Amino acid sequence: MQLEPSRRAASGTAPPNCATTAWRLRRDDGACHLPDLGIVYDSGFRLAIEVELHRKEPDRVRAILRSYRDRIDHGTINGVSYVTTKPAVDRLVRRHAEQALLGKSRSIGTLDAVITRTRQHTTHGDRPEPTT
Repeated sequence: MQLEPSRRAASGTAPPNCATTAWRLRRDDGACHLPDLGIVYDSGFRLAIEVELHRKEPDRVRAILRSYRDRIDHGTINGVSYVTTKPAVDRLVRRHAEQALLGKSRSIGTLDAVITRTRQHTTHGDRPEPTT
C-alpha cells in the first residue's frame, strides 16, 4: 500500500491548474479539487480520503461528490472515504453522496470507525470494503 498525499496537503492549497496529479478532480462548477490523501493498495485499488472537520456549503459538497462519481465511472479512482467529526457534516455528506449515486464506492464515518476498518483491512486483506 502506498500513501500519496495530495499537493494540497503539503502546501495547504491546490496547485493552480491541478494538472500535476492523478488525483485531481474538476468540479462541474469549473473549480479544481484534490483529496486530502490518496491511498493506492497493492491490488491497484485507488482510494481518495477526505477529512471534513467543518460543514461546507451544500453546493460545494454536491459538486465534489459528483466529480468523484465521474472519476469512479472512468476508473481513475475506485472509491472515496469521508472522515467526519460532527453529526451535521456526516449527514450532509451522506445526503449528497446518495444523490451523487456513489453507492458502495464510498464510506463515511468518524475517525474511530475509519481506524477500526483500516486495522481490519490490514489484517484481513488489501482492498477496503466500503461501509456506510
